[in-house]
Amino acid sequence: MEMNYTSKKIIFNKELRAIDEFVFSFISYLDKAKIKYVIISGYVGLFFGRNRNTEDIDLFVEDLNFERFAEFWNLISSEFDCLNATEPKYAYDSLANEVALRFHKKDSFIPNIEFKPLKTDIDRYSLEKRVEIVCNSKRLYFSPLELQIAFKLELGSEKDEEDARFLYKVFKEHLNKPLLSEMLEKLNVSNKKFEMIIGEKLE
Repeated sequence: MEMNYTSKKIIFNKELRAIDEFVFSFISYLDKAKIKYVIISGYVGLFFGRNRNTEDIDLFVEDLNFERFAEFWNLISSEFDCLNATEPKYAYDSLANEVALRFHKKDSFIPNIEFKPLKTDIDRYSLEKRVEIVCNSKRLYFSPLELQIAFKLELGSEKDEEDARFLYKVFKEHLNKPLLSEMLEKLNVSNKKFEMIIGEKLE
């Protein structure tokens, strides 16, 4: 996969899968509502070619007042439903109480979007430092890869560790190694654990 890579933007082309089309469909409404978001976790690796399945796509959204959220709710209501709320006020109150919402296409519960509020400084960093991805002239935003690798290593399941290895292998020559080291430290991932799982020292 040939990519044009900088620290803030990755440009490439690929054949989109059904899950990619699902994601682009959902984020088109975020764009229309001018809501800042960042995609995190497993889908990041999948988008770049990791061969595994997922039923949900995790993303953070900026802090919203009810008026902006209701506008977004009205925009998506023709194509998406919310699994854990049927009215915008209840959904907004859930979000304000740090409960993620799940959105799905009207004809299927899977896949779904896990629509998450910001809770921690790391969450906010992920949004503020998001990386622009341009694929087939379509645009979406991912969390910094250095943070994703550290985050997956922190989670520590076999699947998460494979995600971390995959991202490191694909982007090894482009990663900001001092930033990766900083993210590992913030998430309490030791150099020993990094070396054991990734298979090489972080230089």
